[in-house]
Amino acid sequence: MRYAQRFNVRSGHRGHVFQERFKSVPIESEPYLLEAVRYVHNNPQKVGICEARDYPWSSFGEFCRSTSSVFYRFDEGGRVPDDEMSDVAAHVLGDVSPHELKTLPRGERNELLAALRTARLSVRQIERLTGIGAKTITRATT
Repeated sequence: MRYAQRFNVRSGHRGHVFQERFKSVPIESEPYLLEAVRYVHNNPQKVGICEARDYPWSSFGEFCRSTSSVFYRFDEGGRVPDDEMSDVAAHVLGDVSPHELKTLPRGERNELLAALRTARLSVRQIERLTGIGAKTITRATT
């Protein structure tokens, strides 16, 4: 506690020094391990520092270039966090923009809404992304 108080005073930080708890999910398969490694090494690019291959402290540029995959969704169960919902939607919908779903024929729209639910997006998240009402989403996905 004393360390946290000193740290906060010196740095102007507020709250817990280690604010949010990290996620810890066991890696139980080789494909999952490879995705986890890609995820870590592509972080500089994701946050806009530089291209992953150009990050000077990474020794895995070749590995990251060996695939076109930039989507990471680790199967840890539960709901998709809000900060990942746009990435999940983009992966599920492909070339279709979330706001375009309203304009699609009902069958196609409902199929894509169901795919978003299968990807563990909540009805509320889908509503915010697409502008489609919660009742319509619920009817289309049940």
